[in-house]
Amino acid sequence: MTLTPEQSHILAQLKAARDASFGELVRIAGLDKRSDFVGANLRGVDFGTTDLADYNFARADLSHADMTRASGKDRLMLIDATTTGALGLPGPGELRDRPGLPAMVRIPAGTFTMGVPAEENQREGVPESWAARSAPLQTVAIARPFWLGRYPVTRGQFAAFVAAKDYSTPDEAYTYEPDDKGEWDYMLRKDRGWRNPGFEQTDDHPVVCVSHADAEAYVAWLRELTGKAYRLPSEAEWEYACRAGTTTARFWGDGREEAVRYAKVADRSLMARMKAEFDPERYFDGDSGIPFTAPVGSFRPNPFGLYDMLGNVWEWTADCWNDNLKDIPLDGTARTTGDCKLRVVRGGSWNNSPRSVRAGYRDWLNTGYRGTSTGFRVARTLLVLSLIIFTS
Repeated sequence: MTLTPEQSHILAQLKAARDASFGELVRIAGLDKRSDFVGANLRGVDFGTTDLADYNFARADLSHADMTRASGKDRLMLIDATTTGALGLPGPGELRDRPGLPAMVRIPAGTFTMGVPAEENQREGVPESWAARSAPLQTVAIARPFWLGRYPVTRGQFAAFVAAKDYSTPDEAYTYEPDDKGEWDYMLRKDRGWRNPGFEQTDDHPVVCVSHADAEAYVAWLRELTGKAYRLPSEAEWEYACRAGTTTARFWGDGREEAVRYAKVADRSLMARMKAEFDPERYFDGDSGIPFTAPVGSFRPNPFGLYDMLGNVWEWTADCWNDNLKDIPLDGTARTTGDCKLRVVRGGSWNNSPRSVRAGYRDWLNTGYRGTSTGFRVARTLLVLSLIIFTS
């Protein structure tokens, strides 16, 4: 983030005036608590007794900041972030092991309610069989911070892996496109794959037509290349990161009308390409100007600074499929029991209706499935150092 001169001035005051009221200086400077501190440099700031509940510090550098007297629901999470910075470990913000590898965002530890409340399903018109997938509601505690890709893995990143490992994928994938009569249909095509999904892509688009095994092979390559603990996220980690502290159907709220600002979904652009009539249960009412996948990061991020968590492509997770959330691990780890020939996918895609593009919606695919609406995002386990203090 590049601060304006006014913002730089107020931050300089905050660093210099150790006894000043942080909240009062923010008010005098006319700064917006929910936007002006996103990505800001707050190293060494003394927050005093400020109530931090209304501030959005996503991607801010809080290294060495003093929050010991501050209050608010996020205080402990933020103290954890500042302690990490003080130890010289990667703090909040972006990590990239080397050029060309996925950019990672540090996701804080925390507790959230996983699943979908009955009123949301009723409002969205979700069939009962679908609603049962995201029940019962579960309180899940993500015990430790972890890294998650800022974006889905791109076509260019996957191509680098394919070249490095001489990795082979079949030229066969499920696609949704016009048949010989010009009518749009879901079909298995022998001439489709991640290189040729049936619509135009550049290296900045999310890779599609990748199976669960392809995704696992990619993260195995990252582990080999970097020595770091790359993996696929659990579905609990995925939902926690997608919600980013929100409790609504989508991280921007419950509404559908805002979707085209935040996600590449089935909107009027796809509808026009399909020569279809508008149906509010099939399409979002908006026009992104992009019918299929979009370059990653084309839309607004969620409060954790993650892009494309909803829409663009379905994302593989590490979890085996189970018909509901009963017995989901409450520590956020992946569920490795159930039908492991099927794996959980999350987030919806460029081709999905509003009912499917929700933070709590769960679906599954066969592990060998390759389709033009499915990709993945990587996670990485955060190394936590334990400090032992000896006293005499």
